[in-house]
Amino acid sequence: MQTSNRSRIAKPIVWLVLVALGAFGLSFLGFFPWSGLNCSMLEVDLDSGRTRTTRYLFWIPVQRTIADTSFTRVLNVDDRKGPPDWQAVNLTSPGTHHSPHFRFHGAAWQIRLLEVIWDLAETLPSVRRAQALEVRRLWRGRGNYHGADEYLASLEENLPPP
Repeated sequence: MQTSNRSRIAKPIVWLVLVALGAFGLSFLGFFPWSGLNCSMLEVDLDSGRTRTTRYLFWIPVQRTIADTSFTRVLNVDDRKGPPDWQAVNLTSPGTHHSPHFRFHGAAWQIRLLEVIWDLAETLPSVRRAQALEVRRLWRGRGNYHGADEYLASLEENLPPP
């Protein structure tokens, strides 16, 4: 009788484990795209320009890294007083080569673009700070990354010729 009780408990557990492993394996083939089953989320803190990458397995965050960017490094401590305002940028899954579109989908690229512009124009630190603050103001003002597009395009147009 005790054996049959164990069998009644063990069978569903074995099936549950097999289904979970099967779903996890299928996620590498592109099934269940962008689900918390197996994905990575990139976010940008609109206050500081830091990036945060979180790796999820079975909807549990298993790894989280936060990194400063060139945007972060040009801001003064007083410029970053507010609480972090993390906004989703990209969500990627194995087998899926694109991300759903988020309101701040282009923010990480805009930070990188600013860095390239600063290097090419040999921009002074005080000007870099002012430009980073303007991008941040535009992000907040429009509630998406599109607000900074025209501003960054104007910075690109004013780059010195190669």
